[in-house]
Amino acid sequence: DIDLLAHYRKLGEIRRSLHCLKEGKFTPYSAMLSCVAYIRESEEDKILVIANKNFHDIDYNLPEEFKHKTDLLTGTTAGYSINIPAYGAVIIKK
Repeated sequence: DIDLLAHYRKLGEIRRSLHCLKEGKFTPYSAMLSCVAYIRESEEDKILVIANKNFHDIDYNLPEEFKHKTDLLTGTTAGYSINIPAYGAVIIKK
């Protein structure tokens, strides 16, 4: 499956490019209604990961420091909130 392979390549590319995913601190941010969010941070970078396990899209209100930043998976720029598709996730870099 070419789409699945491209997705895993993108994840590998993100992991290689971010120090916080290799040696960063893990901080749970929220977990409710089948949605979980956490922060990974190091001295070099900081990200917010939000995963949606619902069968429907959700709009997630972002913390101030992650507003108007870009989702590394899709290239979409968030506003005050970001739409996360059903069974999807976003990775937002500060």
